[in-house]
Formats: sequence, structure tokens, C-alpha cells
Amino acid sequence: MLAICWKPRASTHRRLSVDEMTRRGVRLLNKYGLFLECVWCHQTWSPRLRRDHTLPQRFWECPNRCNW
Repeated sequence: MLAICWKPRASTHRRLSVDEMTRRGVRLLNKYGLFLECVWCHQTWSPRLRRDHTLPQRFWECPNRCNW
């Protein structure tokens, strides 16, 4: 199963499974380049990684605010 690792702080880790991303209305297009797609409006985006190479909080939110 593919999961995206999200580390909001240095001491905690969170993984979003494919099922969790589907519930949020997001589909992973490319696991290497980290391109996401909104299942409602089909907007694609790539979240910017932080300086410590982790994903920002709420990286799954559609730029068109479909799943906020």
C-alpha cells in the first residue's frame, strides 16, 4: 500500500493511506514528483516541501478549496 509520510513537527510522523487521501478528495498522480489531483475539480498541484524536506500541514487541500 502506498502512503505519504507527513511530518508536521520533528517529533511526530503521520502517514496518509490511499483510503485516507480518497476520503479527503485527493488522488496521488505521481509518488516521485508528488503531484496531487482533486477528485472533484481535477485541479493538480505539487505541495512545496519544507526546508527539512517534509510536507507542510494540510498539504492535501485543493488550491480551489474543494476539500477545505
